Amino acid sequence: MNRVRVAPSLERLRAEFEYDPAVGLFIRKKSAKNNSIPAGSVAGKPRKTDGHRVLNFESRSYFCTMLAWFWVTGEWPKELVTHINGDVSDNRFDNLQISSERRKRRASTPLTLERVRQVLDYNPDSGVLTWKVGMRKVKAGEQVTQKLCRSQKYKRVGLDGKTYPYHKLVWFHYYGKWPSKLLDHRNGVHADNRIKNLREASTHQNIFNSKISTKNSTGFKGVSRATSKRGVVKYRSAIQAYGKNVNLGLFQTAEEAHEAYKAAAAKLHGEFACYDR
Repeated sequence: MNRVRVAPSLERLRAEFEYDPAVGLFIRKKSAKNNSIPAGSVAGKPRKTDGHRVLNFESRSYFCTMLAWFWVTGEWPKELVTHINGDVSDNRFDNLQISSERRKRRASTPLTLERVRQVLDYNPDSGVLTWKVGMRKVKAGEQVTQKLCRSQKYKRVGLDGKTYPYHKLVWFHYYGKWPSKLLDHRNGVHADNRIKNLREASTHQNIFNSKISTKNSTGFKGVSRATSKRGVVKYRSAIQAYGKNVNLGLFQTAEEAHEAYKAAAAKLHGEFACYDR
């Protein structure tokens, strides 16, 4: 299945689904199968045989790894797309790679803590990495240049022929081990890599700390307008937690609806609750 030579329509794929490279999930933009699968739900299911997530689209079944690569790069992969960390359920874009012989050779040589601390300095108060030694195009003492990855979200650092997420290199340098989960930026600013702004998080917790959608017209997270058939406008408050949507009710003002959302977020999202951005 991962070897399907015919690429689906990229335009239709992006019209039907939203893909978040930092989380690795496809979300339906529209309901499907006579509204039995609602918009906003996670698309695709893991195969029972090996756990690879598969999505049915345009009368074909595709591995989500292939669709994710296609979504971000705009190019249908000519080879298998594999998981760098070996976890087939982790379809974040920075965990995907084209399975060429060159990449296989690189993957066989993992980056060590000794190597990282040999060539990089890290200031936990500023969140900045600097080069300790001169290399091909950099001088000792220069700040590490961050290259924006195709997801347009997290920046990466080139080292020894491979690239690594900047914030994960920071974590590795400071704590001496790679993060066991996703890394969440507490204040939502992905360029702010001070160690106090980074924390490990599950996929759900990472979503909890996301900013308000650009499509939200009320200006309040978790709040939307609800107009009755008679034209009466009220404000609906709703929250999502662990894959479930919870309707918190209708309110006269957006402010009241947002207060209900904040109370629910504090209870359901805990320390990862995000209210005002």
